[in-house]
Amino acid sequence: MKPLAYSKSIFGLRFDQSRLSSARVLPLVDALLIIAFVLDLFASFLVWKGFLPEAVTSIAQMFVAVAVVFAYTRMMILHRIPAAVWALLGVSAIGITVAVFRGQGLIATLWGWWNLFKYPMLGIYAYMRLRWPDDFAKKLIQVCFGLVVFQTIFQTGQYLLGEPIGDNLAGTFGWHGVGHILFLTCLALSLALGLWVAERRWTTLLLILVLGAVSNILAENKIFPAAALALAVASIGLYVGQRGQLSRLFVFAILLVAGVWAFSAGYNALVPGAEREPLQRLFIEEEARENYLNKVKRSRTAEQQTYNLGRNVAIEYALSTLEGDMVSLGFGLGLGARSQSGTLGVAGAGLKADKFDRGSQLVAIVQEMGLFGLLMVLGFTAWISVKLWLDIRRYPESPARALRHGLLLFSLFWPVWLWYKNPLGADVAMMIYWIGLGYVLSEPHSENLGDGL
Repeated sequence: MKPLAYSKSIFGLRFDQSRLSSARVLPLVDALLIIAFVLDLFASFLVWKGFLPEAVTSIAQMFVAVAVVFAYTRMMILHRIPAAVWALLGVSAIGITVAVFRGQGLIATLWGWWNLFKYPMLGIYAYMRLRWPDDFAKKLIQVCFGLVVFQTIFQTGQYLLGEPIGDNLAGTFGWHGVGHILFLTCLALSLALGLWVAERRWTTLLLILVLGAVSNILAENKIFPAAALALAVASIGLYVGQRGQLSRLFVFAILLVAGVWAFSAGYNALVPGAEREPLQRLFIEEEARENYLNKVKRSRTAEQQTYNLGRNVAIEYALSTLEGDMVSLGFGLGLGARSQSGTLGVAGAGLKADKFDRGSQLVAIVQEMGLFGLLMVLGFTAWISVKLWLDIRRYPESPARALRHGLLLFSLFWPVWLWYKNPLGADVAMMIYWIGLGYVLSEPHSENLGDGL
């Protein structure tokens, strides 16, 4: 039976499959991805401390590109293209066309495409695999949990050796790497909650909640308690929807409240300046929230004056740059408009046109793809959430059941992750998420695909 997730290829090309055997090629590609994963985990810290040149960070990008090319080759050989690829190609065609017609350079445009779609394409690579270890879902979850343990220990060591709490206290993610810490710990917490919903495992959830709190206090990630609370509420909805046992959630609610209180207490005790502006003010007082979300700050350097905008103001600013032109409002300035690469020496048209020095991924999507980009985010969030939920119901005995629950919880909050920071730039967390996503989507069909490539 042919899996419904595939559609026939429109290409008439045929390849000599004997020249590209998965028995030889697939382990090589997997090895390159493991090397890329290790580089993403350690390279930023080693570059920051001067032990490695910055060019090393580009090696991981090249290795991921190899996996993307291999996924494309596999699609051609199998003469089947995952249905999601057509949507990706359509979005890419629109974004690239808009950028080119507006006169943006091709390299800057392609770099913008790569930044936005490299990890979804890595998910396609995982989806196109025909064989997985029987315990892959369990091992992937363990890797994520192990990384949280490792990063928390590393951060604690940094703190004891004198690194102040703040943007650089980010474990092996190095200079200004606290966004990587946030998304790794939120993904791990999602997976721990997924284990709790699927298998009622409390101890793992408690451990990850404690370690996540410690790690994000050291990284000064203020949003973590709010994110943990939102993920927990969503997991309660999943639990009740499947088991309908509200009485058994009492202990969970107590642990959750205690965890949020402990995070706030630890934050206020350790973070410099928290005695003047305690964390709870941000969630309780409207004035504090207004200042945090809608601030406009100027800073001047020897070269230029730049502006640091609050997250809501940044979205408003991105939309304001598209006003007066219905095409721009609808489709933005084109892919790459708010992307730059020091290695390639390119910057998008949007970055060249303003002095705004900060922006979340949602700001970039709005400015590059307009209202169409917002619809794309909402559409993907809805589609992947529904798809994972249906697969949870269809395959209750699957070994990937807990992983599906965790990925569903993380996926539900894609608009929040994109609004807050740059999740697609959190390489380690994104490799785990997208490979896990490709695996769980292909797992029901993997036995039916044959040996293929």
